[in-house]
Amino acid sequence: MRFNNFIAATAVVAALAVPAASADHASLSEIFMQFPPAERRAMQEELARAGFYGGNLNASWGAEFAVGLFGAADFLFATTRGQVKLDMSSAEGIEDFMRDLADRAYSEWLEEVETGSRDEVEPGF
Repeated sequence: MRFNNFIAATAVVAALAVPAASADHASLSEIFMQFPPAERRAMQEELARAGFYGGNLNASWGAEFAVGLFGAADFLFATTRGQVKLDMSSAEGIEDFMRDLADRAYSEWLEEVETGSRDEVEPGF
């Protein structure tokens, strides 16, 4: 499936880009941990459902979550043809994206990774 290849390539790029493109690992974990446990778990569920996170759905911080977060951000930008532009270079932008994930704001876009229906659905943005 073409999305699996994209996801794998994005995860590698995201893993390499996380330290350079954003706040350090400690800052990312601090941003994540400021959310209530239910919202942290919702973030993990959103990323896991789309194949960007394979860790435990336990509302706990882990480096795998950071990789999934940046992979999903890259995927959203690429598949929306630039309609979704996330600021992953600042703590505020990362916090906003995490909040949106917890609120399931990108579910329709990320669902398309899971179902492979990117060509069939055009969410209204």
